[in-house]
Amino acid sequence: LSNENHSSLMNVQEYLKALRQTDQSYGNRMNTLESNTVAAMECIKSLQNNTNRVTSRLSNLETMTTSREEEVTKSLQEVANCIGQAKNERNHLQKMVHDRYASSTEFSDRKIVQYE
Repeated sequence: LSNENHSSLMNVQEYLKALRQTDQSYGNRMNTLESNTVAAMECIKSLQNNTNRVTSRLSNLETMTTSREEEVTKSLQEVANCIGQAKNERNHLQKMVHDRYASSTEFSDRKIVQYE
C-alpha cells in the first residue's frame, strides 16, 4: 500500500473506532434513559397510590366530620329544647305562685272585710 492509501485506511479505521465508541456511548445513554424512565414510572405509580390513599382518608375524615357535626347539632337542639322546656316550667311555676299568692291575698282581704 502506498503511504497515501495507508494513511487513508488508518483514517477510516480511526473513524470507524470513533463511530463504534459514539454508538456505544449512545447505547449506554439509551440504557440509562430507559432505567430512569422505569424508575420515574414506578415513582409516578407510587405517587398515585399515595394520592389515592390520602384521598380516601380525606373522604373518611369528611364523613366522620359530617357525622360529628350532625351529632353536635342534634345535641345542641336537645339542649335548646331542654332550655325551652325549663323556661316553660319556670313560667308555669311563677304563675302558680302568683295565683296562689293572689288567692291567699284575696282570702285574707275577705277575711279582713268579714271581720270589719
